[in-house]
Amino acid sequence: MLPGAVQLPPGGHPVALAAGCQTTGGYPVILHVIAADLPRLGQLRPGDGTRFLRVELEEAQRLLLRQQRELDRLEAALRLRTERFLQEQRRAPAADS
Repeated sequence: MLPGAVQLPPGGHPVALAAGCQTTGGYPVILHVIAADLPRLGQLRPGDGTRFLRVELEEAQRLLLRQQRELDRLEAALRLRTERFLQEQRRAPAADS
């Protein structure tokens, strides 16, 4: 089993598997959530409603690449802000002196 697999147990309520999913399945897998949407899946609480749309492989790959580019930009911005903050701290006189 892989994160994102959605199983359908006898009760009829789908169960989405996440990072800690089991290695083998027990119920039918009715769909798989694309990797780009796994963070959204992780935000759902028990009982929350959701809907699923069919996505072709190429679209899923495109969405994952776009998400990765956004995360890379965010990481670069955070790194820059951290470096600026540390430089300002080094220049500021110590409060204890």
